[in-house]
Amino acid sequence: MKILIYNPYWSSLGGGEKYITVLGEVLSQQGNNVVFLSSDESISKEKLEKYFNADLSHVQFDYVKNFSALTSYTKDFDIMFSVTNFRAVPSAATKNVYIMQAPYGTRTYINILRNIVFGKIKESAKDFFRMRLLERSKHIAGVVVYSQFVQRTLLHHHNVRSHVLTPPIDDFFMEGIKKEKIILSVGRIFAGFYNQKRYDITTKAFREIAKDSLAGWEFHIVGSVAKDDASQKMLEHLLKINEGFPVYFHLNEPYDKLKEWYNRASIFWHAAGYGVDEEKYPEQTEHFGMSTVEAMSAYAVPVVVNNGGQKEIVQSGINGFLWNTTEELKEFTIHLAQNDDVRNLIAQNCRSRYFLFDRKRFVHDTLRMMESVVASQ
Repeated sequence: MKILIYNPYWSSLGGGEKYITVLGEVLSQQGNNVVFLSSDESISKEKLEKYFNADLSHVQFDYVKNFSALTSYTKDFDIMFSVTNFRAVPSAATKNVYIMQAPYGTRTYINILRNIVFGKIKESAKDFFRMRLLERSKHIAGVVVYSQFVQRTLLHHHNVRSHVLTPPIDDFFMEGIKKEKIILSVGRIFAGFYNQKRYDITTKAFREIAKDSLAGWEFHIVGSVAKDDASQKMLEHLLKINEGFPVYFHLNEPYDKLKEWYNRASIFWHAAGYGVDEEKYPEQTEHFGMSTVEAMSAYAVPVVVNNGGQKEIVQSGINGFLWNTTEELKEFTIHLAQNDDVRNLIAQNCRSRYFLFDRKRFVHDTLRMMESVVASQ
């Protein structure tokens, strides 16, 4: 089959980009003619291969100038996969599948008008397009989501049915690297409405316990940083407020270096979605938690916020801890830091849990998903 994978967000180089890169790798290795499509010429097949440790030797890469050119470009494809967060994607492919990352809560035209009155013009426009996207999603070959959390949310709020294809997680474990007194967080630094990693919260929590309860420990944050002014200012602010503390930022690290950080770290923190009402604003939580599973593969114990997709990964007290307040975050972390035997036991459980989300499982689930898409009317 001739399959097109389109993503307007390639340059983010985040978890979503890794997801579809590996999806394309798997589909190409099954004998399909796979094409990646981008409107950003700074992104190349070689860049994706290196950044995400993927084999794209059987994948083609092409560019389209703008969104409106998609219809004519797609007419010869059997299936088009489109990553979309807020608007329907024009396509003339025989079958269309949306990869929907965000678990949107209830949207109404009354809410849109209310937001316009309060000056939220940009977000109101996006909500208008989101409502059209969600309606369109009911009439295509399929919708693919990252987690049961996203699946339940879309069905509950919008009656959109979907297929869960949890992300493929690489095995980050490396022999011969000793665990250190390191807490690690991994994720993009960006100023946006959705899925902020809340490094303001985690760095504050670390500063409050660093000198006493966590003496000798360091907090390392690894991730890409968005180029917009707001995100750059956010980074500057984070650097400033953490001066004098063992808090370190590692920006745009290559894959091999990220792998090393996972293996050096003893504890992994994640706070995306902290303080969010999951029922009202599910899109502001972590949709799955790829970096959490990556850390677990390398025996780093996760201490992550108790909402969104994280609850499908971590069994609190068995292979990590789920926290609701920053006090719990600190308490769980101190307990792990000061009790090596407990931390080592839970780390072993983390490693076992990881295999439920590895690439082998992703290949199996991708083939099942494709059977469903092909059989759809």
